[in-house]
Amino acid sequence: MHNNGVVCGDIRPSNLILTSDGNIKFLNYGLANIFYGLTDDVYPFKGVYGYVAPELRCLPDGDFKSDIFSLGAVMYFMLTGSNPEEISYKFQPIRKLNPFLSLQVERFIQSFLSYTPSNRPEIGQIIRVMDSINFFEVAKSEEKDKKAEGETKEK
Repeated sequence: MHNNGVVCGDIRPSNLILTSDGNIKFLNYGLANIFYGLTDDVYPFKGVYGYVAPELRCLPDGDFKSDIFSLGAVMYFMLTGSNPEEISYKFQPIRKLNPFLSLQVERFIQSFLSYTPSNRPEIGQIIRVMDSINFFEVAKSEEKDKKAEGETKEK
């Protein structure tokens, strides 16, 4: 999407669909403006409050970093159950709401939610981290338990 110069500007749960082959597809792409005839004079803001990047609330256009913020807000909602529309950009530490998530995940998602676009990760960085991230602290505990069990059996 971004490789083709397309910025969605409205990434939120209701604009995402999971396909039968496990891929996520984006919907909408501003089609509401075409069908309903909304213009910047009528509705000057893009996206949904809480999901739209803060810079899009006051600037006319964003870039892919705006979509990174929105993706972070979606992930925050998925992992915590706390709807960004209801918390006015006051994101609590993720592990406070879901203590089973790893510190690595918390830091990763928080980087998406930076108010400063240049502090948000690049796409390549996101892909590299997603390939190596340990999502749950439970996994570490289970590994320690298995290791301890193995040491006990050896004795």
